[in-house]
Amino acid sequence: MVDDNVLIKDCVQHWNRLIKWMKKQKGRVIFLDYERMKEDIGECWYRDDCALCKEYYKNWCVDCPLCKKYGSCGDSSSKNLYGSVRNAVMWETATKKAIKFRNQLKRLITKDGVRE
Repeated sequence: MVDDNVLIKDCVQHWNRLIKWMKKQKGRVIFLDYERMKEDIGECWYRDDCALCKEYYKNWCVDCPLCKKYGSCGDSSSKNLYGSVRNAVMWETATKKAIKFRNQLKRLITKDGVRE
């Protein structure tokens, strides 16, 4: 099993790359362009490109540190901000929400393996 901090840091770097690409999409509609993100930078926000999902999705996210702290990515009533990115209509809105989600991921990084 991989250390959760390593997975979370990989996710933060993944979202840094997504956000950098998103910032260039001013005025564009997500549902028309999200596949272009995958073509342009080789990744997007779906679970196939998420280090945490690759490790934990097989267990329905039960042990995922993001899910444990904020709730499931698929639960719109949870504190998990992933859904707000996925459900945004315009890239400008998605970018702002992605930054908040990335910050949520950063708060999961622990010191000495102790999660608060």
